[in-house]
Amino acid sequence: MVICTHGHVDHIGNLAMFSTGCPNKLMIVGCDIAQSPDRFLAHDFRSGIAYELDEFVRIVHTPGHSSDDVTVLVRTSSGPLFEAMKAEGESEITVAVAGDLFESEADFNADGDAQWMSRSANSEVQTDQRKRILHKSQAVVPGHGPAFRVKPEFQRSVSVEEM
Repeated sequence: MVICTHGHVDHIGNLAMFSTGCPNKLMIVGCDIAQSPDRFLAHDFRSGIAYELDEFVRIVHTPGHSSDDVTVLVRTSSGPLFEAMKAEGESEITVAVAGDLFESEADFNADGDAQWMSRSANSEVQTDQRKRILHKSQAVVPGHGPAFRVKPEFQRSVSVEEM
């Protein structure tokens, strides 16, 4: 299975390499799902319906950077990322593999908004999606940079009632 958060060249380069020798592959690029070069699966991401791979992995539509961006939400209780990102007492976390919804943790620095907003197709929509994902996850794997823990001050930037 290959999941690309969106169709920009820096996220899909060499994608064809993954199809060699994999007749039952599932490829997701943004809101498109294919099981082969000519067999596409219908799924209405744009209506807010998550694509559930199993009880631990779901893909949600998070437009803004581009209109077809998706974020992969992974619920986990083991592994190196879990160990590095969990807070004391947490038995599981949700990790958001978010592509360019978040460029990097530097988005939260004083001049961070200027950086990601300059690359956004719709910064207002992207802002709403960023807030939504911050409230659904404890860690984020951004499009450009190492994974980071969702700090309480990131989540406090907006209340759930406002969303």
